[in-house]
Amino acid sequence: AGLGLSAPFAAAPAQSGAYPVKPVTIICSAPAGTGPDVITRILADGLTKRWRERAVVEHRPGGRAIIATLAVKKSVPDGYTLYVALGSTFVILPEIHPDLPFDLQRDIVPIGLVAEQPFAIAVDPRLGLNSLADLIALAKRRQGELLYGTIRASAPHLATELFLSQAGIKMKFVAYPNTAKAVGDVMSGTVSTVVESLSGLKGAITSGQIKALAISSAKRLLEFPDLPTIAETIPGYTAKGWFALMAPAGTPKAILTKVNADLNAVLAQPEVKRKLASLGTYSHATTPAETAQYISGERALWKPVIKRMGLLN
Repeated sequence: AGLGLSAPFAAAPAQSGAYPVKPVTIICSAPAGTGPDVITRILADGLTKRWRERAVVEHRPGGRAIIATLAVKKSVPDGYTLYVALGSTFVILPEIHPDLPFDLQRDIVPIGLVAEQPFAIAVDPRLGLNSLADLIALAKRRQGELLYGTIRASAPHLATELFLSQAGIKMKFVAYPNTAKAVGDVMSGTVSTVVESLSGLKGAITSGQIKALAISSAKRLLEFPDLPTIAETIPGYTAKGWFALMAPAGTPKAILTKVNADLNAVLAQPEVKRKLASLGTYSHATTPAETAQYISGERALWKPVIKRMGLLN
């Protein structure tokens, strides 16, 4: 299937305005081995097969994605630097850092959505909880005593605070630098609960070291049919993280259009869908304009939650 998809581009370098004719760098703001890195690599592998030019993942972690985003802004807008941006970079970062060294709406342009990713609520198995209702009941009995961990000012942090407010419970937030440390502290019993994407929790859930109680998607996931949604306990609740492929402003429209078509072709491949789904991650085709509209909608949805949490500077 890969060769069939690549065949039309075999003679591309000889054509005027061909793209790509050399390796393409895809910047990732997360460290190697993390969930976002795995998703970026799945995309890069698919694009490499389609283009017959390497799509190389370059990690620029740190600074709440400011380092990575600044690198994209400063890069030559010729289509040879792309960016898999986390939703939190576009939804949360501008709210908590009003003095950013870039304007996300002016300096970075969307190509298309890569994937959406719901979050799982997981607990220390020794608590003996079998459902989200059990966790809510325990939290009500011990109002404000239970600890939950995730990365501060991340999408899972916002999703948890929204859940707590809708459930009418209080838990103490413990900030972690990464998912692995939060999971480790749930396993040791230091904190009772962790909220993160399934890609970050799957290993510990599968091994039984932590117990997943619910997922933040609107419907149950086909790959995890026994995992109830939060909405089954808190009607109407839904939350998700997402990733979008972006480029520096000024990238030629013809290249953006071609990369969008190639992105959507890769995401439509059954093998890519399978790999993403195994991580609790799902894709659907979008145009650059639809992606921009999607980002605006997410910002409008979460801005009042960020304000209520006191994260605004």
